[in-house]
Amino acid sequence: MKTRDGLALASAVAAIALLGTPAAAQGPTVEVLAEGLNAPRGLLVAPDGSIWVAEAGAAGETCMETPRGEACYGPSGAVARIADGSIARVYEGLTSAGAGPEVGGVSDIALADDGSLYLLMNLGDDPAARAGMPPEFATAGWLLKAAENGTTEPIADIAAFETANNPEPTLVDSNPYSLAAADGGFVIADAGGNDLLMVDESGAVSLIATFPPFEAMFPAEMLAAMGPPPEGEGGPPAEPSESSAPEEAEATESAAPAEGEAPAEGEAPAAGEMVPLPVEWVPTSVVVGPDGAYYVGQLTGGPFPIGGASVLRVDPATGETSTYATGFTNIIDI
Repeated sequence: MKTRDGLALASAVAAIALLGTPAAAQGPTVEVLAEGLNAPRGLLVAPDGSIWVAEAGAAGETCMETPRGEACYGPSGAVARIADGSIARVYEGLTSAGAGPEVGGVSDIALADDGSLYLLMNLGDDPAARAGMPPEFATAGWLLKAAENGTTEPIADIAAFETANNPEPTLVDSNPYSLAAADGGFVIADAGGNDLLMVDESGAVSLIATFPPFEAMFPAEMLAAMGPPPEGEGGPPAEPSESSAPEEAEATESAAPAEGEAPAEGEAPAAGEMVPLPVEWVPTSVVVGPDGAYYVGQLTGGPFPIGGASVLRVDPATGETSTYATGFTNIIDI
């Protein structure tokens, strides 16, 4: 998610005018509740009507080299409480890290039945990378409990569960992203691990469901324009090199794949073709429905098929999944 200074938190309210004859729907209205938030992520409405927002922060001025390039970090993450038009940061000093336009930190928050606030810290990497990070990153990939004095208590290492189990065995990667209070503990959507986890009241982590990669169709022209994919993601087959021998090029042309069939490695799909590619599921949001089931929103991985994202219903007792709604693109919250 990209940092946007001055992002406004807004609420959209659909107003319906009852005119005595069939109801005429007016357009939604937008009211600005707060401005100046630092990379707002998850939010909740407290029982008293106040709005609490997780602010991932704006990284910081301390920088280090990582396998993905230079990353900078600092204690700019926070949790803000918005009430009566004012913002009060009730928890500050949370670690925020950024590399280029990307920023990470606290990704979501939830209130337990006893009023305790819980924070979910994202990671977005192989959990083994934490070993080389400064002590400030000790809580990356963790579920934390916020204390009244502004400190936090570690509850469960979500990223360590990915390392030990890797339930959806693609890459070892953990990015705890969405948090929901549920009977018996908390439900967490791990966007890196592609799974749904339960943290019980003792802090033990268990698997509810996994979300394996799926196949999506992409126009060849779109894939060619995107260039080669990042390692581990779907993308277009490599273009033949200019140094290829003429007979190799002829063989490539004569062995064009059938419609709906992926080209062989090293071949470029012809213009106008639809190319099937595997895409990561990437769960980014979870809520508990009125029926007690878990509803999970899908971002999808690159190259992000248009209309390829869905909301799944997950049975909390069995972990069985079913499609609740589909046809979306890049769901980030529900």
